[in-house]
Amino acid sequence: MRREATVPADASAPSKARALLDEALPIRFPDDRLHDARLVLTEIVANAVRHAGWNDWPGEILLRFDADDARLRVEVEQPATAAGVRMVEPPTAVATGGFGLRLVGMTADDWGHDDGPPGTVWFELSR
Repeated sequence: MRREATVPADASAPSKARALLDEALPIRFPDDRLHDARLVLTEIVANAVRHAGWNDWPGEILLRFDADDARLRVEVEQPATAAGVRMVEPPTAVATGGFGLRLVGMTADDWGHDDGPPGTVWFELSR
């Protein structure tokens, strides 16, 4: 199954993206993996809203869902570059960001980004 959809680049984007994920999955994922997918998607979409420089671009985020019996791949595309995507290394008490991507790295089976533009951050989860 492949599906594409867009969400507005605003505060509603994470919840709308989660709803689209639920609709897009043609097969039943185990509850813990579906929870993981929702969590990772929320973080990546929230980062796109926060960091993509929407003053210079149209305000939509493109989502691509690709699922089969074995795995789920999700791509989150923004018009701006994703070149600055990185985890804070190492995490410190004074760091002001980057911790969400640690969560992505700990939860997803694989994840990464394509600088673009358009910039894409993606993740994969096995069933």
